[in-house]
Amino acid sequence: MANTSLRRARLLVAYDGSTFHGFAKNPEVPTVEGALTEALEKITQTDIHLVAAGRTDAGVHARGQVLSLDLPTRTKIDSLPKKLNALCGPHIAVREAAWTDASFHARFSAIWRHYRYTVLNAATPDPFLATTAWHLHQPLDVRPMQLACDAVMGERDFSAFCRKPVSTGTSSNESSNDVDECDESLAAGLTARGHAITVLAPRGSTVPDLPRAVEIVQVDGALHVPSQTLDRTAKLDVPNDSVLKAMWKLARDRAASGSCDVVLNFAYDALPFVDAPLAVPTVHLVSMGSLSDEMDDAVRSALARNSRCIAMHTRAQAATFGTEVLQHAHIVLSGIDLANYDFVAQPGNDIAFVSRISREKGIDDLFRVAALSGRQVQAFGVMEDEAAWREAQVRHPQAIVHYAGFFSTRDLAARLGQCAALVMVHHWVEAFGNVAIEAMACGVPVVTYDRGGPAEIVDHGVTGYVVTPDDPTAVVAALSTISAIDRAACRAAVDARYSASAFTERVERWLSAQATVG
Repeated sequence: MANTSLRRARLLVAYDGSTFHGFAKNPEVPTVEGALTEALEKITQTDIHLVAAGRTDAGVHARGQVLSLDLPTRTKIDSLPKKLNALCGPHIAVREAAWTDASFHARFSAIWRHYRYTVLNAATPDPFLATTAWHLHQPLDVRPMQLACDAVMGERDFSAFCRKPVSTGTSSNESSNDVDECDESLAAGLTARGHAITVLAPRGSTVPDLPRAVEIVQVDGALHVPSQTLDRTAKLDVPNDSVLKAMWKLARDRAASGSCDVVLNFAYDALPFVDAPLAVPTVHLVSMGSLSDEMDDAVRSALARNSRCIAMHTRAQAATFGTEVLQHAHIVLSGIDLANYDFVAQPGNDIAFVSRISREKGIDDLFRVAALSGRQVQAFGVMEDEAAWREAQVRHPQAIVHYAGFFSTRDLAARLGQCAALVMVHHWVEAFGNVAIEAMACGVPVVTYDRGGPAEIVDHGVTGYVVTPDDPTAVVAALSTISAIDRAACRAAVDARYSASAFTERVERWLSAQATVG
Protein backbone atom coordinates (compact mmCIF):
# COMPACT_ATOMS: atom_id res chain seq x y z
CA MET A 1 0.00 0.00 0.00
CA ALA A 2 0.97 3.63 -0.31
CA ASN A 3 3.72 5.00 1.89
CA THR A 4 2.83 8.53 2.96
CA SER A 5 3.29 10.99 5.83
CA LEU A 6 1.33 9.95 8.90
CA ARG A 7 -0.34 11.62 11.86
CA ARG A 8 -1.53 10.12 15.16
CA ALA A 9 -5.32 9.77 15.54
CA ARG A 10 -7.71 8.66 18.28
CA LEU A 11 -10.90 6.66 17.75
CA LEU A 12 -13.74 6.00 20.19
CA VAL A 13 -15.44 2.74 19.26
CA ALA A 14 -18.46 0.75 20.46
CA TYR A 15 -19.21 -2.81 19.44
CA ASP A 16 -21.42 -5.80 20.08
CA GLY A 17 -18.97 -8.61 20.74
CA SER A 18 -21.48 -11.43 20.19
CA THR A 19 -20.39 -12.10 16.61
CA PHE A 20 -16.65 -11.62 17.18
CA HIS A 21 -13.92 -13.84 18.59
CA GLY A 22 -12.57 -11.04 20.74
CA PHE A 23 -10.84 -7.80 19.81
CA ALA A 24 -7.35 -8.91 18.72
CA LYS A 25 -6.76 -9.62 15.04
CA ASN A 26 -6.87 -13.29 14.07
CA PRO A 27 -6.87 -14.25 10.37
CA GLU A 28 -8.76 -17.46 11.14
CA VAL A 29 -11.85 -15.89 12.74
CA PRO A 30 -13.75 -12.56 12.70
CA THR A 31 -12.49 -10.06 15.28
CA VAL A 32 -13.14 -6.39 16.00
CA GLU A 33 -9.58 -5.34 15.19
CA GLY A 34 -9.64 -7.36 11.98
CA ALA A 35 -12.86 -5.71 10.76
CA LEU A 36 -11.72 -2.19 11.64
CA THR A 37 -8.27 -2.67 10.13
CA GLU A 38 -9.72 -3.99 6.88
CA ALA A 39 -12.10 -1.03 6.64
CA LEU A 40 -9.42 1.54 7.50
CA GLU A 41 -7.00 0.14 4.94
CA LYS A 42 -9.73 0.19 2.30
CA ILE A 43 -10.49 3.85 3.06
CA THR A 44 -6.91 5.12 3.44
CA GLN A 45 -5.07 2.73 1.09
CA THR A 46 -2.41 2.55 3.80
CA ASP A 47 -1.21 -0.21 6.12
CA ILE A 48 -2.89 0.30 9.49
CA HIS A 49 -1.85 -0.80 12.97
CA LEU A 50 -4.39 -0.33 15.76
CA VAL A 51 -3.55 -0.01 19.45
CA ALA A 52 -6.42 -0.55 21.89
CA ALA A 53 -6.74 0.68 25.47
CA GLY A 54 -7.48 -2.93 26.33
CA ARG A 55 -8.40 -6.15 24.55
CA THR A 56 -11.72 -7.87 25.05
CA ASP A 57 -12.43 -11.58 24.91
CA ALA A 58 -14.96 -13.34 22.70
CA GLY A 59 -18.51 -12.17 23.37
CA VAL A 60 -17.47 -9.10 25.36
CA HIS A 61 -18.93 -5.74 24.34
CA ALA A 62 -17.61 -2.17 24.47
CA ARG A 63 -19.33 1.21 24.69
CA GLY A 64 -16.22 3.38 24.57
CA GLN A 65 -13.09 1.47 23.54
CA VAL A 66 -10.28 3.93 22.80
CA LEU A 67 -7.93 3.21 19.90
CA SER A 68 -4.82 4.98 18.67
CA LEU A 69 -3.40 4.69 15.17
CA ASP A 70 -1.38 6.55 12.58
CA LEU A 71 -3.30 7.81 9.52
CA PRO A 72 -2.19 9.62 6.37
CA THR A 73 -2.25 13.36 6.96
CA ARG A 74 -4.60 13.71 3.96
CA THR A 75 -7.31 11.72 5.79
CA LYS A 76 -10.53 13.67 6.33
CA ILE A 77 -10.89 12.89 10.00
CA ASP A 78 -14.34 14.44 10.44
CA SER A 79 -15.97 12.15 7.89
CA LEU A 80 -14.05 9.04 8.92
CA PRO A 81 -16.66 7.72 11.43
CA LYS A 82 -19.40 7.80 8.81
CA LYS A 83 -17.26 5.90 6.30
CA LEU A 84 -16.19 3.30 8.87
CA ASN A 85 -19.71 2.77 10.14
CA ALA A 86 -20.92 2.17 6.61
CA LEU A 87 -18.36 -0.63 6.28
CA CYS A 88 -18.40 -2.07 9.82
CA GLY A 89 -21.95 -1.46 11.07
CA PRO A 90 -24.14 -2.38 12.69
CA HIS A 91 -22.06 -4.49 15.08
CA ILE A 92 -19.22 -1.92 15.22
CA ALA A 93 -19.80 1.81 15.56
CA VAL A 94 -17.07 4.46 15.50
CA ARG A 95 -18.42 7.19 17.74
CA GLU A 96 -15.58 9.70 17.46
CA ALA A 97 -12.42 10.31 15.43
CA ALA A 98 -9.92 13.08 16.07
CA TRP A 99 -6.29 14.00 15.53
CA THR A 100 -4.20 13.83 18.69
CA ASP A 101 -0.68 14.37 19.98
CA ALA A 102 2.03 12.15 18.52
CA SER A 103 2.84 10.80 21.99
CA PHE A 104 -0.72 9.55 22.61
CA HIS A 105 -0.94 5.78 23.14
CA ALA A 106 -4.35 4.22 23.76
CA ARG A 107 -3.02 1.73 26.28
CA PHE A 108 -0.30 3.61 28.11
CA SER A 109 -1.89 7.07 28.08
CA ALA A 110 -5.05 5.77 29.77
CA ILE A 111 -5.62 6.99 33.35
CA TRP A 112 -8.83 5.06 34.05
CA ARG A 113 -10.99 2.25 32.74
CA HIS A 114 -14.64 1.46 33.42
CA TYR A 115 -16.04 -2.07 33.32
CA ARG A 116 -19.70 -3.00 33.84
CA TYR A 117 -20.90 -6.49 34.76
CA THR A 118 -24.67 -7.04 34.61
CA VAL A 119 -26.45 -9.82 36.50
CA LEU A 120 -30.09 -10.58 35.75
CA ASN A 121 -31.39 -12.06 38.99
CA ALA A 122 -34.82 -13.26 37.91
CA ALA A 123 -36.79 -16.47 37.71
CA THR A 124 -36.91 -16.37 33.91
CA PRO A 125 -34.33 -15.21 31.35
CA ASP A 126 -34.77 -12.09 29.22
CA PRO A 127 -33.97 -12.72 25.55
CA PHE A 128 -33.22 -9.01 25.05
CA LEU A 129 -30.49 -9.21 27.70
CA ALA A 130 -29.13 -12.61 26.71
CA THR A 131 -25.87 -11.24 25.28
CA THR A 132 -25.24 -8.53 27.88
CA ALA A 133 -26.26 -10.02 31.24
CA TRP A 134 -25.51 -13.13 33.30
CA HIS A 135 -28.78 -14.79 34.21
CA LEU A 136 -29.00 -16.29 37.71
CA HIS A 137 -32.39 -17.63 38.68
CA GLN A 138 -31.64 -18.37 42.34
CA PRO A 139 -32.06 -15.40 44.74
CA LEU A 140 -28.84 -13.55 45.59
CA ASP A 141 -27.94 -12.42 49.09
CA VAL A 142 -26.94 -8.87 48.25
CA ARG A 143 -25.78 -7.82 51.71
CA PRO A 144 -22.70 -10.12 51.84
CA MET A 145 -21.91 -9.07 48.28
CA GLN A 146 -21.93 -5.43 49.34
CA LEU A 147 -19.70 -6.21 52.33
CA ALA A 148 -17.23 -7.98 50.05
CA CYS A 149 -17.12 -4.93 47.78
CA ASP A 150 -16.23 -2.67 50.69
CA ALA A 151 -12.70 -4.07 50.64
CA VAL A 152 -12.06 -2.75 47.13
CA MET A 153 -14.11 0.43 47.04
CA GLY A 154 -12.24 3.73 46.92
CA GLU A 155 -8.54 4.27 46.23
CA ARG A 156 -6.44 1.16 46.83
CA ASP A 157 -2.95 -0.04 45.91
CA PHE A 158 -3.41 -2.97 43.53
CA SER A 159 0.12 -2.80 42.10
CA ALA A 160 0.78 -6.41 43.16
CA PHE A 161 -1.79 -7.48 40.55
CA CYS A 162 -0.12 -5.52 37.74
CA ARG A 163 2.45 -6.64 35.22
CA LYS A 164 5.71 -4.98 36.16
CA PRO A 165 6.43 -1.92 34.01
CA VAL A 166 9.47 -2.46 31.84
CA SER A 167 12.58 -0.38 31.49
CA THR A 168 13.52 1.27 28.23
CA GLY A 169 17.22 1.34 28.86
CA THR A 170 18.25 -0.84 31.75
CA SER A 171 16.75 -4.27 32.12
CA SER A 172 14.00 -5.94 30.17
CA ASN A 173 12.43 -7.44 33.28
CA GLU A 174 12.15 -4.68 35.84
CA SER A 175 10.51 -1.35 36.37
CA SER A 176 11.45 1.63 34.25
CA ASN A 177 12.97 3.39 37.25
CA ASP A 178 15.06 0.49 38.53
CA VAL A 179 18.47 -0.98 37.83
CA ASP A 180 17.52 -4.61 38.22
CA GLU A 181 19.13 -7.52 40.08
CA CYS A 182 20.76 -8.93 36.94
CA ASP A 183 22.44 -5.60 36.15
CA GLU A 184 23.37 -5.16 39.80
CA SER A 185 24.95 -8.58 40.28
CA LEU A 186 26.91 -8.29 37.05
CA ALA A 187 28.14 -4.79 37.82
CA ALA A 188 29.21 -5.78 41.32
CA GLY A 189 30.67 -9.12 40.21
CA LEU A 190 32.66 -7.71 37.29
CA THR A 191 33.97 -4.89 39.48
CA ALA A 192 35.14 -7.42 42.06
CA ARG A 193 37.01 -9.20 39.28
CA GLY A 194 38.97 -6.06 38.42
CA HIS A 195 36.90 -4.48 35.63
CA ALA A 196 35.96 -0.79 35.47
CA ILE A 197 32.17 -0.57 35.06
CA THR A 198 29.98 2.35 33.99
CA VAL A 199 26.20 1.93 34.23
CA LEU A 200 24.00 4.13 32.02
CA ALA A 201 20.43 4.42 33.34
CA PRO A 202 17.45 6.75 32.90
CA ARG A 203 17.32 9.77 35.20
CA GLY A 204 15.42 8.92 38.37
CA SER A 205 16.31 5.23 38.32
CA THR A 206 16.46 3.43 41.64
CA VAL A 207 20.12 2.49 41.75
CA PRO A 208 21.12 -0.39 44.03
CA ASP A 209 23.95 -0.29 46.52
CA LEU A 210 26.75 -0.92 44.07
CA PRO A 211 30.47 -0.81 44.84
CA ARG A 212 31.88 2.73 44.89
CA ALA A 213 34.09 1.92 41.93
CA VAL A 214 31.02 1.56 39.69
CA GLU A 215 30.28 4.79 37.84
CA ILE A 216 26.55 5.55 37.63
CA VAL A 217 25.47 7.94 34.87
CA GLN A 218 21.80 8.93 34.90
CA VAL A 219 20.59 10.17 31.53
CA ASP A 220 17.73 12.55 30.75
CA GLY A 221 15.00 11.68 28.27
CA ALA A 222 11.49 10.34 27.82
CA LEU A 223 10.53 6.70 28.37
CA HIS A 224 8.85 5.30 25.27
CA VAL A 225 6.53 2.33 24.92
CA PRO A 226 8.67 -0.84 25.28
CA SER A 227 8.81 -3.30 22.38
CA GLN A 228 7.65 -6.25 24.45
CA THR A 229 4.34 -4.58 25.35
CA LEU A 230 3.27 -4.12 21.72
CA ASP A 231 1.64 -6.53 19.32
CA ARG A 232 4.12 -8.80 17.54
CA THR A 233 3.74 -7.02 14.21
CA ALA A 234 3.84 -3.47 15.61
CA LYS A 235 6.72 -1.15 14.78
CA LEU A 236 8.28 0.61 17.76
CA ASP A 237 7.90 4.40 17.68
CA VAL A 238 10.94 5.90 19.43
CA PRO A 239 10.50 9.68 19.97
CA ASN A 240 13.40 12.02 19.33
CA ASP A 241 13.69 12.83 23.03
CA SER A 242 13.81 9.15 24.00
CA VAL A 243 16.10 8.31 26.91
CA LEU A 244 17.17 5.22 24.96
CA LYS A 245 18.47 7.41 22.13
CA ALA A 246 20.23 9.65 24.65
CA MET A 247 21.89 6.70 26.40
CA TRP A 248 22.90 5.15 23.11
CA LYS A 249 24.46 8.43 21.96
CA LEU A 250 26.41 8.61 25.22
CA ALA A 251 27.59 5.02 24.77
CA ARG A 252 28.68 5.87 21.22
CA ASP A 253 30.60 8.95 22.45
CA ARG A 254 32.35 6.98 25.19
CA ALA A 255 33.29 4.23 22.78
CA ALA A 256 34.72 6.82 20.35
CA SER A 257 36.77 8.42 23.14
CA GLY A 258 38.38 5.09 24.02
CA SER A 259 37.02 5.10 27.58
CA CYS A 260 35.58 1.57 27.33
CA ASP A 261 36.48 -1.75 25.73
CA VAL A 262 32.99 -3.23 25.32
CA VAL A 263 29.43 -1.88 25.40
CA LEU A 264 26.94 -4.33 26.96
CA ASN A 265 23.30 -3.64 26.07
CA PHE A 266 20.36 -4.91 28.14
CA ALA A 267 17.59 -2.99 26.34
CA TYR A 268 15.00 -5.09 24.49
CA ASP A 269 14.61 -2.45 21.78
CA ALA A 270 15.80 -2.51 18.19
CA LEU A 271 18.00 0.63 18.15
CA PRO A 272 21.16 -0.80 19.81
CA PHE A 273 20.95 -3.92 17.64
CA VAL A 274 20.58 -2.22 14.26
CA ASP A 275 22.41 1.09 14.64
CA ALA A 276 25.78 1.63 12.98
CA PRO A 277 28.65 -0.17 14.79
CA LEU A 278 30.39 1.65 17.65
CA ALA A 279 34.12 2.14 17.91
CA VAL A 280 34.31 -0.85 20.29
CA PRO A 281 32.46 -4.19 20.22
CA THR A 282 28.77 -3.98 21.16
CA VAL A 283 27.16 -7.05 22.72
CA HIS A 284 23.62 -7.77 23.84
CA LEU A 285 22.36 -9.84 26.78
CA VAL A 286 18.79 -10.60 25.72
CA SER A 287 16.48 -11.32 28.63
CA MET A 288 13.28 -12.22 26.79
CA GLY A 289 12.11 -14.68 24.23
CA SER A 290 10.82 -13.75 20.79
CA LEU A 291 7.93 -11.29 21.24
CA SER A 292 8.26 -8.92 18.29
CA ASP A 293 8.93 -9.37 14.59
CA GLU A 294 10.93 -6.15 14.64
CA MET A 295 13.11 -7.42 17.49
CA ASP A 296 13.61 -10.79 15.78
CA ASP A 297 14.90 -8.96 12.72
CA ALA A 298 17.08 -6.73 14.92
CA VAL A 299 18.69 -9.71 16.66
CA ARG A 300 19.43 -11.38 13.32
CA SER A 301 20.84 -8.10 11.99
CA ALA A 302 23.25 -7.86 14.92
CA LEU A 303 24.33 -11.49 14.45
CA ALA A 304 25.01 -10.82 10.75
CA ARG A 305 27.63 -8.24 11.81
CA ASN A 306 29.08 -10.24 14.69
CA SER A 307 28.04 -13.86 15.10
CA ARG A 308 29.12 -13.87 18.77
CA CYS A 309 27.48 -10.65 19.96
CA ILE A 310 24.25 -12.18 21.36
CA ALA A 311 23.95 -13.90 24.73
CA MET A 312 20.82 -15.49 26.15
CA HIS A 313 19.93 -17.35 29.31
CA THR A 314 18.80 -20.72 27.92
CA ARG A 315 18.72 -22.65 24.68
CA ALA A 316 14.92 -22.70 24.91
CA GLN A 317 14.92 -18.91 24.94
CA ALA A 318 17.26 -18.74 21.93
CA ALA A 319 15.14 -21.27 20.05
CA THR A 320 12.14 -18.92 20.14
CA PHE A 321 14.08 -16.64 17.76
CA GLY A 322 14.70 -19.44 15.25
CA THR A 323 17.43 -21.89 14.26
CA GLU A 324 19.97 -19.23 13.22
CA VAL A 325 19.86 -17.49 16.59
CA LEU A 326 19.92 -20.80 18.48
CA GLN A 327 23.04 -21.79 16.54
CA HIS A 328 24.98 -18.61 17.38
CA ALA A 329 23.65 -17.33 20.71
CA HIS A 330 26.04 -17.65 23.64
CA ILE A 331 24.20 -19.26 26.56
CA VAL A 332 25.11 -17.71 29.93
CA LEU A 333 22.30 -19.26 32.01
CA SER A 334 21.35 -17.12 35.01
CA GLY A 335 22.38 -16.38 38.57
CA ILE A 336 20.86 -15.37 41.89
CA ASP A 337 22.17 -13.95 45.14
CA LEU A 338 22.13 -16.98 47.44
CA ALA A 339 22.03 -14.69 50.48
CA ASN A 340 18.32 -14.18 49.73
CA TYR A 341 17.53 -17.90 49.97
CA ASP A 342 17.83 -19.91 53.18
CA PHE A 343 18.31 -23.66 52.84
CA VAL A 344 15.55 -25.73 54.48
CA ALA A 345 16.49 -29.35 55.17
CA GLN A 346 13.20 -30.45 56.77
CA PRO A 347 10.17 -29.17 54.82
CA GLY A 348 6.48 -29.74 55.22
CA ASN A 349 4.32 -31.85 52.90
CA ASP A 350 2.81 -29.06 50.75
CA ILE A 351 3.66 -28.61 47.08
CA ALA A 352 4.53 -25.16 45.68
CA PHE A 353 3.45 -23.51 42.45
CA VAL A 354 5.05 -20.13 41.67
CA SER A 355 3.73 -18.30 38.63
CA ARG A 356 1.16 -15.95 37.23
CA ILE A 357 -2.24 -17.58 37.68
CA SER A 358 -3.24 -18.05 34.03
CA ARG A 359 -4.23 -20.73 31.56
CA GLU A 360 -0.90 -20.85 29.73
CA LYS A 361 0.84 -21.53 33.04
CA GLY A 362 -1.15 -24.76 33.33
CA ILE A 363 -3.50 -23.86 36.17
CA ASP A 364 -5.93 -26.66 35.27
CA ASP A 365 -3.07 -29.19 35.26
CA LEU A 366 -2.05 -27.90 38.68
CA PHE A 367 -5.49 -28.59 40.14
CA ARG A 368 -5.51 -32.05 38.57
CA VAL A 369 -2.11 -32.79 40.12
CA ALA A 370 -3.47 -31.72 43.52
CA ALA A 371 -6.59 -33.86 43.11
CA LEU A 372 -4.72 -36.97 41.95
CA SER A 373 -1.89 -36.71 44.49
CA GLY A 374 -4.05 -35.75 47.47
CA ARG A 375 -1.45 -33.16 48.48
CA GLN A 376 -2.14 -29.53 49.26
CA VAL A 377 -0.68 -26.98 46.87
CA GLN A 378 0.45 -23.48 47.84
CA ALA A 379 0.10 -21.20 44.79
CA PHE A 380 2.18 -18.02 44.78
CA GLY A 381 1.96 -15.22 42.20
CA VAL A 382 -0.25 -12.62 40.63
CA MET A 383 -3.89 -13.68 40.11
CA GLU A 384 -4.02 -12.73 36.43
CA ASP A 385 -6.92 -14.93 35.31
CA GLU A 386 -9.37 -15.58 38.12
CA ALA A 387 -11.84 -17.15 35.68
CA ALA A 388 -9.31 -19.89 34.87
CA TRP A 389 -8.76 -20.44 38.60
CA ARG A 390 -12.51 -20.76 39.27
CA GLU A 391 -13.00 -23.11 36.34
CA ALA A 392 -10.22 -25.37 37.62
CA GLN A 393 -11.82 -25.41 41.07
CA VAL A 394 -15.11 -26.55 39.56
CA ARG A 395 -13.50 -29.24 37.40
CA HIS A 396 -11.41 -30.63 40.26
CA PRO A 397 -13.45 -30.29 43.47
CA GLN A 398 -11.18 -32.72 45.35
CA ALA A 399 -8.11 -30.54 44.77
CA ILE A 400 -6.81 -28.58 47.74
CA VAL A 401 -5.06 -25.57 46.23
CA HIS A 402 -4.50 -22.52 48.42
CA TYR A 403 -3.85 -19.18 46.74
CA ALA A 404 -1.17 -17.63 48.96
CA GLY A 405 -0.69 -14.38 47.00
CA PHE A 406 2.21 -12.35 45.67
CA PHE A 407 5.40 -11.91 47.76
CA SER A 408 8.76 -10.18 47.57
CA THR A 409 11.84 -12.28 46.80
CA ARG A 410 12.83 -12.82 50.44
CA ASP A 411 9.29 -13.48 51.66
CA LEU A 412 8.63 -15.89 48.82
CA ALA A 413 11.87 -17.76 49.54
CA ALA A 414 10.88 -18.18 53.21
CA ARG A 415 7.59 -19.79 52.21
CA LEU A 416 8.94 -21.72 49.25
CA GLY A 417 11.58 -23.40 51.39
CA GLN A 418 8.92 -25.01 53.56
CA CYS A 419 7.48 -26.92 50.60
CA ALA A 420 8.35 -30.49 49.63
CA ALA A 421 8.59 -29.72 45.91
CA LEU A 422 7.90 -27.13 43.22
CA VAL A 423 5.77 -28.15 40.24
CA MET A 424 6.02 -26.42 36.85
CA VAL A 425 3.19 -27.41 34.50
CA HIS A 426 3.42 -24.62 31.94
CA HIS A 427 1.66 -24.97 28.59
CA TRP A 428 3.95 -22.56 26.77
CA VAL A 429 7.73 -22.38 26.30
CA GLU A 430 9.24 -20.85 29.42
CA ALA A 431 12.30 -18.99 28.19
CA PHE A 432 14.08 -18.96 31.54
CA GLY A 433 12.67 -20.75 34.57
CA ASN A 434 14.40 -18.70 37.26
CA VAL A 435 11.81 -19.85 39.78
CA ALA A 436 13.27 -23.35 39.43
CA ILE A 437 16.64 -21.96 40.46
CA GLU A 438 15.08 -20.08 43.38
CA ALA A 439 13.36 -23.23 44.60
CA MET A 440 16.52 -25.32 44.35
CA ALA A 441 18.42 -22.63 46.26
CA CYS A 442 16.06 -23.29 49.19
CA GLY A 443 16.64 -27.03 48.81
CA VAL A 444 13.31 -27.60 47.06
CA PRO A 445 13.38 -30.19 44.25
CA VAL A 446 11.52 -29.33 41.06
CA VAL A 447 9.13 -31.39 38.94
CA THR A 448 8.78 -29.77 35.53
CA TYR A 449 7.32 -30.53 32.16
CA ASP A 450 9.96 -31.19 29.51
CA ARG A 451 9.34 -27.83 27.88
CA GLY A 452 11.50 -24.71 27.78
CA GLY A 453 14.15 -23.42 30.15
CA PRO A 454 13.15 -25.32 33.33
CA ALA A 455 13.92 -28.62 31.62
CA GLU A 456 17.48 -27.37 31.05
CA ILE A 457 17.85 -26.33 34.69
CA VAL A 458 16.56 -29.47 36.42
CA ASP A 459 18.98 -32.42 36.54
CA HIS A 460 16.61 -35.37 36.25
CA GLY A 461 16.88 -37.63 39.28
CA VAL A 462 19.32 -35.28 41.05
CA THR A 463 17.57 -31.95 41.59
CA GLY A 464 14.09 -33.09 40.59
CA TYR A 465 12.32 -34.72 37.68
CA VAL A 466 11.66 -33.76 34.05
CA VAL A 467 8.43 -35.37 32.89
CA THR A 468 6.30 -35.64 29.74
CA PRO A 469 4.61 -32.33 28.91
CA ASP A 470 0.87 -31.95 29.49
CA ASP A 471 0.70 -35.15 31.56
CA PRO A 472 -0.37 -34.41 35.17
CA THR A 473 -0.20 -38.14 35.99
CA ALA A 474 3.53 -38.06 35.24
CA VAL A 475 3.89 -35.16 37.69
CA VAL A 476 1.99 -37.13 40.33
CA ALA A 477 4.24 -40.16 39.78
CA ALA A 478 7.32 -37.97 40.20
CA LEU A 479 5.93 -36.45 43.39
CA SER A 480 5.46 -39.91 44.85
CA THR A 481 9.26 -40.36 44.87
CA ILE A 482 10.25 -36.75 45.58
CA SER A 483 11.67 -37.69 48.99
CA ALA A 484 14.42 -39.58 47.14
CA ILE A 485 15.86 -36.26 45.97
CA ASP A 486 18.61 -34.93 48.24
CA ARG A 487 17.67 -31.35 49.10
CA ALA A 488 21.32 -30.54 49.83
CA ALA A 489 22.14 -31.55 46.24
CA CYS A 490 19.59 -29.03 44.98
CA ARG A 491 21.28 -26.23 46.89
CA ALA A 492 24.73 -27.40 45.81
CA ALA A 493 23.69 -27.35 42.15
CA VAL A 494 22.64 -23.72 42.43
CA ASP A 495 25.81 -22.81 44.29
CA ALA A 496 27.95 -24.40 41.58
CA ARG A 497 26.11 -23.28 38.47
CA TYR A 498 23.50 -20.64 39.20
CA SER A 499 25.05 -18.40 41.86
CA ALA A 500 25.68 -14.75 41.07
CA SER A 501 29.43 -15.41 40.96
CA ALA A 502 29.06 -18.33 38.52
CA PHE A 503 26.85 -16.18 36.31
CA THR A 504 29.40 -13.35 36.40
CA GLU A 505 32.21 -15.71 35.37
CA ARG A 506 30.26 -16.90 32.32
CA VAL A 507 29.43 -13.37 31.23
CA GLU A 508 33.03 -12.26 31.84
CA ARG A 509 34.40 -14.97 29.54
CA TRP A 510 31.96 -13.93 26.82
CA LEU A 511 32.79 -10.22 27.21
CA SER A 512 36.53 -10.84 27.31
CA ALA A 513 36.37 -12.78 24.05
CA GLN A 514 34.53 -9.88 22.44
CA ALA A 515 37.08 -7.31 23.62
CA THR A 516 39.94 -9.51 22.41
CA VAL A 517 38.35 -9.98 19.00
CA GLY A 518 37.41 -6.32 18.77
